[in-house]
Amino acid sequence: MKLTRGKRSDLLIVAITIMVVMAYGLHQRSTDARNLDLAKKRTAWTSAKTLLSLCKAYQQDTGDYPKTLLELVKPPSAHLPYTSEQGLLDPWARQFQYAYPGPHNSLDEPDLWSFGSNINDPNGIIGTWTIEPR
Repeated sequence: MKLTRGKRSDLLIVAITIMVVMAYGLHQRSTDARNLDLAKKRTAWTSAKTLLSLCKAYQQDTGDYPKTLLELVKPPSAHLPYTSEQGLLDPWARQFQYAYPGPHNSLDEPDLWSFGSNINDPNGIIGTWTIEPR
């Protein structure tokens, strides 16, 4: 079957349209992945700040900061839990890290952090002493 000039140009337009739509879909998928990563980083930063606030509430109630984050889940018998075990997990389902005294914030306050999406990347740490991810 021989294609006329008009039919060839129509097929060419259809092929170009399909390629543009596919390229847009791939671009959109990569943009969505970047947005999801940023959302997880922001959630980790906010959650670390929230856990720091819970540690401060624990300190006000008991007179000292918790030795581990698990003490926020199972505080001394006279106190109700400050959070659940799920609240101790970062967006990558790993437990937040905790150090008291914290060398980053100040020696009289704990440090809390997440390793982010890649635990082997020291630049990926998201902590209570870092600025909010953008």
